Amino acid sequence: LQGHAQASESNDDDRSAPFGGDVGNVNDDVDDDDDLAHRNVNNAKSLIGICTSMCPDEELLRREKEGDIQLLEITDPGGLHPAHWTLRDTAVKRFRRSAADFKLDIPELVRPPEVLERVCGYLEEWVMERDRQGPDKRWAQAATTTSDTPPPLDVYQFIWDRTRMIRKDFILQNYIGTGGKCDARAVRCHERIARWHAMCEHQLSHIPDFVKHQSQQNIAELGQTMKTLNLYYDDALGRALTEPASSGGSDSQGCVSDIVMGKSPIDFDGNALSNDAQAADVTQRIIGKNGAGSPSRGTAEPEMRGLYILLTMNNEGGMEVLKYSGRLCTQRPDIFYSKPVQLALTIFRAKKDHNYAKFFRLLRCPSTPYLFSCIMFKYVENMRKETLLMMSKVYGAKNKTGEAFYDSYPLEKLVNLLCYEDESEAKEACRHYGITVEGDQVLWRHSKFREPRDPDKGLIISLKPRKMVRTIESKLSGATRLSVCRGGVSGQGATLSSAPANVDAEAMLKERQKAQEEMKQKLAEAKAKEEAERLKQEEIKKEKVRQERLAAKKRAKEEAVRRAEQERVRQEQLERERLEQQRQEQERIKAEEKARREAAERAERLRLEKEAREKKEREIAEARRLAEEERKRKLAEEERIRRLEEEKRRREEEERRRIEREAEMRRKAEEERIRKAKEEEERRIEMAWRQKVENARKLLICRLLRKQMRRYDSLQKSRNSLSRLDPTCTQYPTSDVELCRDLFHSAPTEIVARRIDSCDELENQVYRLATSPRHPMDLSQLVANCMPLFLSHQAKASYPSVVRKNKVKLFKLAILLPERLPQFSQLYDTLRMWVESHLDLGEVSSAVCSSRSCQIDARAVAVISNDDDSNCEDCDAALVLLPSFTDETVSVVFSEKAQELLGQNVPRMVLVLDVDDDLSHRNAPSTERWLDTLLGESSGGAGLQREGVAAPNLCDFDLAFQKCCQVLVQSHISTTTSNVDNEDNISTDPSLVRVPLSDVGFLCLHQLIRNLEENGFFNNAGPNCHDNLFDMCRNALSSLSHELSCAYEELHQQWQHWPAQEFCASDRVECFFGEDKDLPANWYESTCDVGSELKRFFQHLLERSTLTLFVESIVGSLSDSLQQDLLIMLDNGEISSCFSTIVTMVVSGEINLVSDGQSILYLPVTKLFFVIEHAAAYRVPEPVDQDVGIPDYLLYGCPSVDDDLEEKENSTVLTKNDKIIKGEKRTRTPAKNEDNTISKRSRVRKDNVDPNLRLLQDHEQGSSPKKLKCARLNDGAKIDTEEERSSKSFTSYLEALLGGDVPL
Repeated sequence: LQGHAQASESNDDDRSAPFGGDVGNVNDDVDDDDDLAHRNVNNAKSLIGICTSMCPDEELLRREKEGDIQLLEITDPGGLHPAHWTLRDTAVKRFRRSAADFKLDIPELVRPPEVLERVCGYLEEWVMERDRQGPDKRWAQAATTTSDTPPPLDVYQFIWDRTRMIRKDFILQNYIGTGGKCDARAVRCHERIARWHAMCEHQLSHIPDFVKHQSQQNIAELGQTMKTLNLYYDDALGRALTEPASSGGSDSQGCVSDIVMGKSPIDFDGNALSNDAQAADVTQRIIGKNGAGSPSRGTAEPEMRGLYILLTMNNEGGMEVLKYSGRLCTQRPDIFYSKPVQLALTIFRAKKDHNYAKFFRLLRCPSTPYLFSCIMFKYVENMRKETLLMMSKVYGAKNKTGEAFYDSYPLEKLVNLLCYEDESEAKEACRHYGITVEGDQVLWRHSKFREPRDPDKGLIISLKPRKMVRTIESKLSGATRLSVCRGGVSGQGATLSSAPANVDAEAMLKERQKAQEEMKQKLAEAKAKEEAERLKQEEIKKEKVRQERLAAKKRAKEEAVRRAEQERVRQEQLERERLEQQRQEQERIKAEEKARREAAERAERLRLEKEAREKKEREIAEARRLAEEERKRKLAEEERIRRLEEEKRRREEEERRRIEREAEMRRKAEEERIRKAKEEEERRIEMAWRQKVENARKLLICRLLRKQMRRYDSLQKSRNSLSRLDPTCTQYPTSDVELCRDLFHSAPTEIVARRIDSCDELENQVYRLATSPRHPMDLSQLVANCMPLFLSHQAKASYPSVVRKNKVKLFKLAILLPERLPQFSQLYDTLRMWVESHLDLGEVSSAVCSSRSCQIDARAVAVISNDDDSNCEDCDAALVLLPSFTDETVSVVFSEKAQELLGQNVPRMVLVLDVDDDLSHRNAPSTERWLDTLLGESSGGAGLQREGVAAPNLCDFDLAFQKCCQVLVQSHISTTTSNVDNEDNISTDPSLVRVPLSDVGFLCLHQLIRNLEENGFFNNAGPNCHDNLFDMCRNALSSLSHELSCAYEELHQQWQHWPAQEFCASDRVECFFGEDKDLPANWYESTCDVGSELKRFFQHLLERSTLTLFVESIVGSLSDSLQQDLLIMLDNGEISSCFSTIVTMVVSGEINLVSDGQSILYLPVTKLFFVIEHAAAYRVPEPVDQDVGIPDYLLYGCPSVDDDLEEKENSTVLTKNDKIIKGEKRTRTPAKNEDNTISKRSRVRKDNVDPNLRLLQDHEQGSSPKKLKCARLNDGAKIDTEEERSSKSFTSYLEALLGGDVPL
């Protein structure tokens, strides 16, 4: 290259960049060689590099000699690098400036463009991710490092140095755009380097040393790279997309691999990055296989133009961006209207207008490319400061009255607005600028914005933003730095969709030369004028200079004489010093030679001694090794013989057990056959007796009906006779037979009403109340106010950690109104309007009740039961509005659903509405009868004084309605609380829990182990007790499967209408068990094969061999003490203790074995523990008495299925005065066999066989789950005098029925 003095002024003018100048405040540390080279290359001869390796051989030898090989360049054949790699494959040419003793412009030291592209690919594939690929043994072996992982700054500085030299080699080969060389290879390399610097600006912002020392230098290098790219894009011949035909490796564009070589990198926050050749970002990359065939040849001019606009937004107050975009709009409209350039201009406008909301919205927008966000991060600090300054001035201002408005501002909203990482960073920023924060609110009125200053220097202390992982790094979606540098995350529109049209090169050159000639002519004229003026001034100074020159010659002569004398003296001194040094050097050489001979003799002596010592040590070690091998061989042989003997004994024991088990099963099968024969005979006798009793009962009923009909006919005849005698008689009292017929025909229940005038008065008063302004009552808040009692009860109950309790309380209130008959349609509408003014009908409300231990979400809804009859089936409480009248002229009819509502066990109240304040009128007979029908006969009071009735005065109707709702809520909560621990829970809330099926199995096994310990099973067990324990566990799991099936059948019958449909969204109650756990609407149905899933899950735990493998697989996740305890138990053969310990750890939550696809069970908590208790039951065998068969007709406490059906058929003819039937309670219903006949079981056990062993035998013989349950229920029965008492009770009932003492 030619020197700086040879560069002409015209060429310097032509070389200037057409689209902008410097890059803001980024030129403090910029390398001046780039600008110098640009000024020189226009007049330089074209140089072509011929170095084909990444590092020239001359430099490599020099650096090896000087020990200048960096750790990232050291080879590791067979480890980090391929086995055949040497230092020539890993070393990269370092950056170096030209000097007097070193020339850069030597073809053998300069790398051509294809090699430079390959260097970029090598840095991306092998070096860029080294700080995120885990430990590197090159760092572990280095003495100067403190960590075995490469620091991020070491990797950054290595690549920063090598990329500077890449750009230097391009400049040395005259790649400057117009006037020099330009092609797509140079553009691609510079774009990859620019992406690296833009990415590092944010990706390393969490390192304080980078932010303090390297960030400014990084921006400077990025600015120089972008300026060079502008020269390439503005090439007069349009060669930025030209791919030379002779370029080697242009198809791959320097990319050998699509993934990072070595271990898959892990980000700084611990997330694994996507390092797969089939990943989605591979297909989106600009450079590589995709770029070879694209029209843009792997270049991304729109993306780079947009990055340049973002980088120079602060230059000249934004004028440089305006000039740059204006030239783009006129000269390159396709680039100007591209998506990246338009996005960059939008960001520029937002920053220029101080529109912080738009700026940060664009920053966190997913469509904003990752590299754009990294450059925007450079302006985040200033934008946040301006935003807080503006908000402190606008918010918290006072109005005319002196009151502050918009003072309180949520901190969470500020975090989202200004893209803070969390609230702690936002609080830190507010404290830095003097803004007050209390709790989660920003108080502007109490704040005064100020910037802190250094107390010593007086400089403003800046607040650097944290690394924006949530806003910026999340846009990577796991992409590696290789993918970023190759355009994998550049976004849409980063490249040109088609190559630009061909440029008329000759015309443009001619125009440019013409403009240059005109400029030269003007410059020559100006220089001529300046030259004339200069000559005139020189003539004036010429004489003066001549005089000064004569004086200077005289002074120079005197100075020369003085210097000659000094030089002579200095030469003599140097000669004396040289002779002295020669003498000292000869003495030193002699001393070194003597010391070298002595050291050689001493080293030889030590070597001989060391060889003798090592030989002796090898002989001793060999003898020890042979003895140890012999000992190990003997021990292995003894262990093999012992295992063979143990295996033989185990097989003999298993064979003996199998023979005994088969004999026992055959004996049991024979006993079962004999028992079934006896049961069949007893069933036949029982059916005969039942048929006789049925015939007698039918005959009795027919006789009673005939007797009543004869009385009715006689009375009718008397009426007819009297009517003929006295025609004025028109009404007669209603007979008992008519009432009986009303019951038989299920006619609607009626009550006597007042006159129409009284109805109108009641309607007017209720309408006045309905139209009065009021706020609707919050039913959910009433439920929440009553929840502390329920929460305190729940806090007392302690459940295992694997059981998850419900977090939601549901409450549904049903309002029952009279039927909407034509004469009472207005009254019905008025009552409905009054109810709607108090409650938001059909809308689910929610309120939260919290305590120290838990938090419950109370949800409530109110409905009118007249709209849909099904509302009565799933309500939790009912409120009946009963208009009360005394005159018996008009009837008010209620729906038959009132009768069905009485059959449900729900709290209910009757609100009697009467405009008459006379208490005697309120206790009308019709009202009394209706109250008896709704609430049953009163035992504590009569009339309106009974429990469950509210009869307020007219002025208290609203208050009474609210009080009734409150009382119903309290009654429901108290009922639920009192019945939550009762297995026969009759409340309307099942108190559900959510537990995985495998954890239910572990709870059952845990209960079984506790029962075995209480009965001393482990104290009396032998050495192989684990076999018996595993058999009992299998029996318990089989019984658990059966119990769960029976439990779900009962739940389906009892809870199929719960929860109410108003609480369900998409067939589930949302967040019933917490934030992410819903309750399915069909929770009472089993969705899996419980037995198969339990067997599949626990089969590896109930075998000794598989249990050992299971323990070895989980000990890694346990503490050291637990690992040691479990392994010691296995080594000592304590299988039962090891198994019990594992079950206890699972139940306590120390081990979690629940998988994602496992079935989840939803059960009432009492039903869950009831099932576990019965499935894990263990009873010590003891002798019992023989069976005594008792006919079923004598067991009145256990009626048959036919009796139940008959009771349902005759329920309509039984009155509420039937004391005998009402006093009886059904205790259980016997199970049916396959022929739908009654299956009788003896009440005691027939032998002394262990019940757990019987369950196993029944399971092996294929018995049904129903038989297993019957066997379990009948184990604890006892023989007493119940037969005599039941017989006497049944005989008394027949006598009372035949004698007519018991009415129908």
